[in-house]
Amino acid sequence: MPNYRRPAWAGLFALALAGGAAAQDTTIKFSNLWPENHYLWQEGGKVFADAVNEATGGKVAFADFHASQLGKDQLSLLNSNLAQMATVAAPYAPDKLGLTGVTELPGYFGSSCEAVGKLWPLAQEGGLLDQKEYEALGLHVLFVAVPPPYKLMTARKPVRSLEDLRGLKIRSVGGAQADSVRALGAAPVQVQAGEFYDSVSRGTVDGAIYIWVGVPPFSLQEVLHQTTEGFHAGSAAVLYAIRQQTWDGLPDEVKAAMTEAGQKAQQNLCAYQDREEDKIRDGYVQAGTLAVNALTPEEAARWNALTAGVAADWAARLDQSGRPGTEVLKAFEAAGAGN
Repeated sequence: MPNYRRPAWAGLFALALAGGAAAQDTTIKFSNLWPENHYLWQEGGKVFADAVNEATGGKVAFADFHASQLGKDQLSLLNSNLAQMATVAAPYAPDKLGLTGVTELPGYFGSSCEAVGKLWPLAQEGGLLDQKEYEALGLHVLFVAVPPPYKLMTARKPVRSLEDLRGLKIRSVGGAQADSVRALGAAPVQVQAGEFYDSVSRGTVDGAIYIWVGVPPFSLQEVLHQTTEGFHAGSAAVLYAIRQQTWDGLPDEVKAAMTEAGQKAQQNLCAYQDREEDKIRDGYVQAGTLAVNALTPEEAARWNALTAGVAADWAARLDQSGRPGTEVLKAFEAAGAGN
């Protein structure tokens, strides 16, 4: 495990906080994976940063770097201190955040806020994921986001049965979600959201396991015209994390302000996603650009039967690699809704 020491600038930071106008020169670099107009920033990261700035009377400010300006590997940015805070998408670091991929398993929650209510007790300071995954990475997680359960969307082909799906190339976030796609007879392809539009346009992929609230930021409604309802494929966890090294150097009052702001942002973000998910889909249906294909109860049962073993297989693989997959799965199952 790396040795995380108090940063040299932490003392200067504390002095700046007490130094009136000079404190305005003190900033925390905040690296954001997505464009500035993306809802994960506007309804999450920005809400957090604004709340901290207000609570500290402007003594804590953030320098925001959007759309991976500092680099795509958020964990490396934090580790090297190129950024002190970042949005970390678990599917993009499966080797380091494999346990956090528990949210990708199908069938464990029906909304964003329910998923957050299950993940946060594990991710917060002292939680199981904090102990088993984040401490070793030098992360202090301030809040989390889990989009609503992912749905199947395709460019042109309507999918109403397993037979329709088989052989299609379907974008997934990887990990357990890719296992679900594979179990259903399709071919999972891992493509980042920002590259998905071009992948569909070129025919590299036929569709995706995705969320409606994530469609507008990338104009994906222009290339996705069919959706299948009746099956939920889990979701992707996003950590809004600060370097433990940075966190340890902050005054207690700043830590308290950040902790409170994190809970405000977390609740705002999950509520926004749950509110907008169906509204966005319905707008495309009303505009005549999207067709909805509902699985019959019998067909949905076939899909669920094929993916029923994904969770156990996921946990077993992690157990075999020396990581507590089964322990995390049981804790996630037992965690209650709400945050």
